[in-house]
Amino acid sequence: MRLDKEVIANTNSQLRFALRYKTLARILHLSRGEEAGGLAVEFSVDSKSDMTPDARIDDELRSSTSYETLKNKCMLGAIIQYTARSKERLRMQRSCTKIGGVHADTVARLANIESDMVKKAVAMLQTTHCLHEKRERIASAMHKTLAENVLLQTELDSV
Repeated sequence: MRLDKEVIANTNSQLRFALRYKTLARILHLSRGEEAGGLAVEFSVDSKSDMTPDARIDDELRSSTSYETLKNKCMLGAIIQYTARSKERLRMQRSCTKIGGVHADTVARLANIESDMVKKAVAMLQTTHCLHEKRERIASAMHKTLAENVLLQTELDSV
C-alpha cells in the first residue's frame, strides 16, 4: 500500500509538472486539456503564426523574474484545471462501471444517493414543520375571530 502511494506521488508530483511543462506553450496546452498531442512548432523565422508564445517574447523579458512569476501563476491555474478535468473523467469512468453488464453502485455513488436522500428528508421535515406552524396560526386567528364575533353578536343582541 505504501509503495503504491509513493508511485502515485512520484508520477504526479509538482516536480514532474515543473520539468515537463517548462515553456508557456506547454502550460497553455495543459490548461486547454491538450496534455497529449503535438505542440506548435518551437520557432520559425518564416512566419509569426508558427511561433509559440515563448518564441514571441523577448529574451530579456523571458529571463526576468516577473515572467517566471507569471509562468508559475499560469502553471498553477493549468494544474487546477487539469485536476478538475481528471476528477470529472474519473467520476465519469466510475459512473459507467459495469459488472456482468449491470451498472455497479460504487461507494461514491451510494454516498451521493444517501446525501441526496438526507437533503430531501430535511426539506420535507422543514416543509412539514412550516405547515404545522401555519395551521397553528390559522387556528389561533380563527379562535380570536370567533371570540370577537361572539362579543359583537352579544352587543348587537343587546341593542
